This record gives sequence, C-alpha cells and structure tokens, in this order.
Amino acid sequence: MITRLRAYLDTPGRPQAKRPGLLRDTAGASLVIALVFFLICAVIGSVVITAATVNTKAAASYRTNQQDEYTMSSAVNLFGTQLQKDAIANWDHSTGQPTPVGTYSGTAFFKELFESYEDEIWAAHENGAPFIIDEPFKIEAPSEAPSMADVYAMVVIDRDLNITATLSLSSQMEAKSPFNQTVSIQSMPTYNNKGQLTKVTWKAPVITSQGTGPQTVGYAPSADGALRNAAGGVA
Repeated sequence: MITRLRAYLDTPGRPQAKRPGLLRDTAGASLVIALVFFLICAVIGSVVITAATVNTKAAASYRTNQQDEYTMSSAVNLFGTQLQKDAIANWDHSTGQPTPVGTYSGTAFFKELFESYEDEIWAAHENGAPFIIDEPFKIEAPSEAPSMADVYAMVVIDRDLNITATLSLSSQMEAKSPFNQTVSIQSMPTYNNKGQLTKVTWKAPVITSQGTGPQTVGYAPSADGALRNAAGGVA
C-alpha cells in the first residue's frame, strides 16, 4: 500500500498540492525600494536648494546693480548741474597781460574749478590743445544714504571751452567699469572786434551712457552729496 502511494505521488504531471506555511523573503526588495525613494528625495532636495541659491544670488546682484545705476544717475545729474547752471565766464583783455583777468559766476564748484585752473584753461585755449585735469573729482554719497557708492569724474576742457566729464564708479576710471557715463557741455563763446574771447556761457548738459544715445537733461534737484577731489578737499 505504501509502495503504491509513493508511486502515485511520484507520477509525472500529477497536480502538486500547495504546501501550507511556505512564504517568500521580501526583505531585500523593501530595502531597494527604500534606497530608491531616498535617492529621489535627495535629488529633488538638491534641485530645490540649488534653484533657491541661484535665485537669491540673482536677486542680490539685481539690487546691487540697480543701486549702482541710481547712484550714477544722481551723480551725473549733480555734476552736470554744478558745472553748467548759471555759469558765466568773462575775460578782461585791457590789462595787456598774456592771461586776461577772468571773472566767473555760477555754482561754487564751477567758480572754484575755473579760478583754480585759470592759467591752464586759458593756455589750452590759446594753444589749441585740451586741458585735462589729472586728479579725478570725487562725488561723495549723502550721509543719509550710506549704501550709495562714491562716483569719480575726470574733466577735460577743450580749446573752445567745451567741457567733457567722464564719470565712473571706479576710482581708476576704468573703461570697463559698468554704468560709466559722459557729461558733455557745449560752450557758447563771445568775441570782441579783435577776435579775443571775452565771454562764455554753456548749454544744458548732454549725458551719454554706455550702450545708449545722448540725453539732454534739465537741472537735477538739490543734492546733499559733495564734490571733492581725490585728496579729500572740497572742489
């Protein structure tokens, strides 16, 4: 009987009964799923952090550039106004001296500029060569706006007394410095019957920014910033 039962159980093709209590081990699969999940979370977190960092730096850079642009705009308007507003230069040739006697009216900055460099300006006019003020002027930020940067200006006066000032955020007046601007002020000379220059007034400043065309500006509102030369003295 036992022999027949074994033969029956060993018969090929006979349906095999399921063995109760037989379970497969899934611990390895769970570990793999967990690792994949944490890997996905890490990638997403890294992307989010990177994007947030880039956006933060971009916002900070934008604020800095915007502040520098506002600073330069205020400085260039102030400088142009200080040079041109109500500015009149008169020369008296009756003394017979090589350099006529000059009288100047306008802003304090304009009068001090022409009084300080009177001989050099007249010599440039007579010799037909431009006069370049070697020491750049410093436009200091108002005390109530400490975040504003200082601006530097290099002034050139040509033989016809046209005034050109290049303004920069760089004390070295680097051409590649961002937001560089140029103020051009055209002279309107008057001559006597001997052909001698006796009077000059100036037109409104024309401001040219890097990458843009010229703009004629009116007078800027009064500013609290001071014009100083590089040595720190009031110009």
